[in-house]
Amino acid sequence: QIKNERNTQKDTDRQAEIFQIGIPVLCPECKKPLIRRQDKRCKCKGRWSCEQQDGCKTLIAKDDSELLADITAIINQLISNPWSVRANEERRTETSIELQRLNNEIGFMLDSNDIDKTALRKKLFECMAQKYKEIDSTRYSTQRLIDELIATEPLDTFSPDLLKKIAKAIMLQKDGTVALILTNDQIIRKESDDGSHNPTT
Repeated sequence: QIKNERNTQKDTDRQAEIFQIGIPVLCPECKKPLIRRQDKRCKCKGRWSCEQQDGCKTLIAKDDSELLADITAIINQLISNPWSVRANEERRTETSIELQRLNNEIGFMLDSNDIDKTALRKKLFECMAQKYKEIDSTRYSTQRLIDELIATEPLDTFSPDLLKKIAKAIMLQKDGTVALILTNDQIIRKESDDGSHNPTT
């Protein structure tokens, strides 16, 4: 009975919108997923803590309603200006170690006096598969993001489905500010109240 009275989770509604987010909320220090804790005895009932075994033990207070409102505000900000979404032109372009290895092996086989055509064909296919795997799809995912935002009306309430379509994670800072990490890896933060500041990376 005492244990039941001390249980701060017993009145938790697991169908609430906060449980429908569907993407991780990341720690600003170690970038690992935060875990949501709720304590009805506290003024701020929602708390996000870093409880990974090798995590940094960060604890951030953020009410569920405020978090959802901030996420919705950022999404509406993107809907009102879809062209703020842009591809990162500084993506890596160097050849991976694996691709270098395959190219070197193919070159060695071609320099051989006795070429094993079956083995060479197999190695060429491996090389092509690796090149395909390393294709940078940032521009494609960025255009999909823009198209999705153009086709969407401003939100009146939080939309977990739209959030999962356009973002891969949420970054929650220690001061409670929120940023979305979009599917193209761009980070979008909430504009200031006067709309004059929208830092993105």
